[in-house]
Amino acid sequence: MRSSPRLWIARLAAMTAVALGASLAVALPAHAAIGTRPVEFVWTTLGPFQEGSATVGCNAGEKVISGGYLSQNLSPQVKFTASYPSSDTQWLVTAVNRSNITQEVHIRAICATGVTGYARAFSPFGTVGSGSFGDATAQCASGKIALGGGFIFARDERLVVNASRLSATNTWQTRVYNGATATANPQAAVTCTSLTGQFTLLSGVQANTGQSGFFFSKCATGITTGGGFRFIGGDSSSTVVTATIPTSPGWKLNFNNQTGTNRVIEQSLVCFP
Repeated sequence: MRSSPRLWIARLAAMTAVALGASLAVALPAHAAIGTRPVEFVWTTLGPFQEGSATVGCNAGEKVISGGYLSQNLSPQVKFTASYPSSDTQWLVTAVNRSNITQEVHIRAICATGVTGYARAFSPFGTVGSGSFGDATAQCASGKIALGGGFIFARDERLVVNASRLSATNTWQTRVYNGATATANPQAAVTCTSLTGQFTLLSGVQANTGQSGFFFSKCATGITTGGGFRFIGGDSSSTVVTATIPTSPGWKLNFNNQTGTNRVIEQSLVCFP
């Protein structure tokens, strides 16, 4: 057994970031390493007031462990209503473009080898009333831990993701604001492994009203297998996070806060030795 790795937080001069600390697992037995590579698909055909879905896929012998999305223009009018593992080898993203210009959307997934006991799990459908916030949580089976995760909402731009993150060692949480008139039924999704040694890295990003920017961080040791976010000190009823996407070798968060309230967004990484 070795001690918990020291946190390392990358900061960009273009924005303000505050470290929030991390919760670390300390049981790190030796095992075969997970091998990862990012896979990207640039989706450029989402025209004005259109919606659509696209997937990125892994090679034979690989498993998809996480993924994400990016609005190239940091547009809060591009609403993402799904980002999840649609099969053992594919990551699917759905977006709704509510602007009057064509929007470029990037999709990227992390494909991996050596993922012993790989599995995907989905939460029951949540129930979120009109004008309300609600949650759904997906759990790995007993004896397994989470590597990454995502969410699935109805294709409605009035549904806004407020969290998609690792909330416990084996659990992925999604939180949604339902601005529609009908009840929403969100799902969370999680990818799992029977390997051990996972730990988390948390970083706080200040997104003041009228401010846009981006934040990048990576795991101090080992590899980044997943990433996500949640709002701290109050949720948002409109889109602020315009990207949560894997990069090499870490994870990127974009934001564009056009609300009237300053926000703090917690970026979370799933790390593996």
